[in-house]
Amino acid sequence: MGPILLSKRRPLGIMIKRPKGRASLPQELSAIGHHLVFAEGTKTELSYAKSIEKAILSKYLVDPEVSHVEIIEVDHRKKALDTIRLLDYAEQEITQRISQGERIDYVWVFFDKDDYHFADFQSAIARIERKNKSEYQERNLNNDPCDKNGIHWTACFSNRCFELWPCLYFCYFQSTVSACDDYIEQINQFLKKANPDCRYEKTSEGLHQTLVSAKGSLDNAIRYGRKLRQKNGINEPSTGISDFAYYFKNYLRTDEEEKEGEHHGIIR
Repeated sequence: MGPILLSKRRPLGIMIKRPKGRASLPQELSAIGHHLVFAEGTKTELSYAKSIEKAILSKYLVDPEVSHVEIIEVDHRKKALDTIRLLDYAEQEITQRISQGERIDYVWVFFDKDDYHFADFQSAIARIERKNKSEYQERNLNNDPCDKNGIHWTACFSNRCFELWPCLYFCYFQSTVSACDDYIEQINQFLKKANPDCRYEKTSEGLHQTLVSAKGSLDNAIRYGRKLRQKNGINEPSTGISDFAYYFKNYLRTDEEEKEGEHHGIIR
């Protein structure tokens, strides 16, 4: 898989210009492909994606206009979309872009179960996973199983809610909860150990940086998230965000983090 460079979305309903020449990118980021990230504008998933954007742009000092990934802020008249309607929205947007001749390599759809019906949550995940078929001749830049347009889709789901993911930066959290506030309480306990005045904010665009500064580990989150998925499938607690994180994790590292990972045998 190629690395990911995130940028803010462009307006919908118009022809999207191809990114500027890849020669203007650092060599390490010269083959990242074209990615779309769908998340509800009122949800924490969007803030987390923006925090990853901020970390990558800061590390590589890249112009945000030189982009291959767009964060699509889905805001349906200020009302939350359920999982099925969010996927419908993503599919309609992709169909429109493909009809305009746009090339897309990856689509990432962020959603959580919260209080929605499990049947709808399960249906959305299955619908996304069915899109990637090895028999289609079209492939993306990494030769992944794709849909008929050469797009690889990933369900970046959370059960029950996104706040499970920040917890996994610190520990293998395998208990079910009665409310998402239980996860937030756990997150704040870890943050306060590093800074007594630090608290979890749903809308913080620096969430990834905050978690790492409090000695959280993206490598741990990926490892623990995969372990939960293997154990629980899509049942609580589980997450599909591990797949998203794995594809860009090495492009967030500082030289010191690389050395630390090698010393402790952290996964690559």
